[in-house]
Amino acid sequence: MGENGLQFPTNSFDSGGEKGRPDDGQNPAHRDASQILTPEELEALQGVIASPVPEPKRTAADILEEGYWSFQVTTEKLSLTEKFKSLLGYLGDEVPDTLAGLLEISQEKARLRTLLAEQNKPFSVETKFLRRDGAYAPCLFRGWPDDLDPTKMVGTLVRIDSGSSEVSGGLLAEAVEAGFEAFLVLRAVRNGIGDVVDFEIAGLNRKGAELLGVVLPNAYGRLLSDVVPASRESGLAERYAAVMRRGMPVEEEFHVSPGGFQRIWVQRRVVPLSDGVAVFESDISDSRRSSETVERSLRMFERITTTTPDLHAIWDIETRRFIFSNRSLFEMLGYEASRTATVHISAIERILHPEDVQAFHGHLNKLAVQASDNVEQGDFRFRAADGAYRWLTFRDAVFDRHPGGRPKTLLCTAQDVTGIRAHSLALESSMAELAAAREELENRQRVLEGQNIVLEDMAMTDGLTGVKNRRAFEERLSEEVGRASRYNLRLALVIADVDHFKIYNDTYGHPGGDQALKGFAKVLSEVSRDSDSVARIGGEEFALILPNTGAKEAGLLAERIQASLRGTEFGMRGVTASFGCAEMQPVRDAKARLFHDADQACYRSKAEGRNKITVAGQ
Repeated sequence: MGENGLQFPTNSFDSGGEKGRPDDGQNPAHRDASQILTPEELEALQGVIASPVPEPKRTAADILEEGYWSFQVTTEKLSLTEKFKSLLGYLGDEVPDTLAGLLEISQEKARLRTLLAEQNKPFSVETKFLRRDGAYAPCLFRGWPDDLDPTKMVGTLVRIDSGSSEVSGGLLAEAVEAGFEAFLVLRAVRNGIGDVVDFEIAGLNRKGAELLGVVLPNAYGRLLSDVVPASRESGLAERYAAVMRRGMPVEEEFHVSPGGFQRIWVQRRVVPLSDGVAVFESDISDSRRSSETVERSLRMFERITTTTPDLHAIWDIETRRFIFSNRSLFEMLGYEASRTATVHISAIERILHPEDVQAFHGHLNKLAVQASDNVEQGDFRFRAADGAYRWLTFRDAVFDRHPGGRPKTLLCTAQDVTGIRAHSLALESSMAELAAAREELENRQRVLEGQNIVLEDMAMTDGLTGVKNRRAFEERLSEEVGRASRYNLRLALVIADVDHFKIYNDTYGHPGGDQALKGFAKVLSEVSRDSDSVARIGGEEFALILPNTGAKEAGLLAERIQASLRGTEFGMRGVTASFGCAEMQPVRDAKARLFHDADQACYRSKAEGRNKITVAGQ
C-alpha cells in the first residue's frame, strides 16, 4: 500500500534481532496484514471490522465470504444459511438443516459433535468438509455461545483453501484503511520472564495515527507507553495484556474532552492476537446523542400518554407481559387498584372472553415473527369489573428487535370501543333497513322503466299494423340523413301507397280494410332488410328508409314487394300499390328534398295508372 495506507514494518515480527523500534523509518519495505496475522486472527478481525459505520463505505464485511450456522444444544436443532451451503457448492436442501446433515459432510464427525455439545465454550478449529464435487475443502469452523440464548451456539464457516474466496491480507488492510475507525496492531513487549510489560506499534491506519498523534511511517516500533503516557490514560498496557490472557475480545465506551471542548464518546474494541492485540476505536458521539434523544422522546411519550384514556404499553415477547404502560389494562375495565398488580398474559387470559382467547394469542404470535413494521389490529372482548364484556381494539406493531431482526418488544395501543360498536351495530341495522328500502325502490323503478319502454314503444308504433308510426319515421329519417351526410353514405327512401284503398274500404268495410293494411305492412317488413325501417305515415301510405342504398337498388326492392303482393292472400281480394323511389342528394335541406322526390315519384306512379314503380330522376 502507499504511504498513508495500513502498513506494517518488515522487522516488526522478525524472529531474530531486537524486537524494538524500526530503523528510524529508513526501511521503506512494508508487509500487509496477512504477513503478520494468523488466519485465526484475520478471522477475529473480520467481525470487528464489519461493524456499522456512519456512512456506507467499503469494509471487510463487503469482501469476506462466510456462512453462518446456529445450533440449539438441548433439541439439537441446527440451522445453516444458504451462504454456508454455497461455500461448499451445495444448493437448496441438498444439505439438510439438521445435525446429522452437517455431520454427514464433515471429515471429523466425532470432533464436531463434541464441540457443538460443549455449551458456553467458544472454539475455532480448522477442519475439512465434503464439497458437492466429492473433494474435501479445508475450512475454518468457529463457534461461540449466543448472547440471547445460553442453550444455543452460533458461528461461521470460512473456506481457507487456495481456491476459496477468502480475503487476502492486502484486501483486509484496504478495508481497514477505508473505514472510519482508528485501527492499531500492537505487538507484546515482554520482560526476561515472559510477562507482557508494554506494547509496540506493529501496524496502524491513518485514523490510528491521528488518534495517537504520530506520523506515518515513523510510528512503527514505538512503545505504547511513549505515545500514550500514564498521565493521559493509565493502566492501558495492563488491560491489553489481560485481554491476551483471557483470549476473548472486549469492548468499552468512555468519553474524552480534548482541549476542554465538547465531550466526545469513544467506543474501543480490543481483539487478542497470537502475540499482541488489535485495537479499534471509533467516535460514537452521534449514536450516544441519538440514544439520549430517544430517552427524552420516551419521557415525553410517557407524559403525553398519561393524559389519554387509551392504553399505551410496551409488550415483551419473551416474558409475555407488559413492561411499560401508561395505565393498567385492568384499570381501564374498572377494577380496583389491588387487581392491577400483574400484567402477565395469564392474568389477561382470565378476563378475556373465552371465544377470543385463541384469536388474541394468534394476534400476538403473528407480531412475534413479523418482519415488517406494519400495524396489526384486532378487536377482543374483556370482562369488566361489573361483569359485562367490553370491546377493546388493539393496534400493535413491532417496537424493538434483536440484533438478528427478530421482534423483541411490541408497541401496543388499546382503545375501549364498546360504545362505538354499539353505535356501529345500530348504524348497521339502519343501513340494512335503508338497503331494503332502496332495493324496493329500485324494483319499482325497474317496473316503471319497463312500463315506460312499453309506453314509448307504443308512442312510436302504429297501433293497427305494428310498424313504426309517422313520429318514429321522422326521427329515424333525420338520424339517417345526418349519418349519411357526415360519412358521405348513400340513402334511399321508398313511399308506397295502396291502390284504390277507399274503394276497398267501402266495399269490404273497415274490418276488411284494416285486414288489408295489416297484410300490406307484413309484406313490407318481410321483404325489407333488418337495417331498413318500415313505417305507416298516413292512412294507406307507407315508407321504407333504406340506409347505404341508391335509387336503383330501391327500385329493385320495390319490384320484390310488388311480386310478394301478387302472391299474398289478403282475405277479400288482392292488393296492389304504387311506389316512388328516391336517393338523397347533397343539397342544403336533404331530408325535405329526399321526401319530396320520393313523394313526387309515387304521385307519378299513381297518375300513370297505379301499380307502378317510379324512380326519381329516371
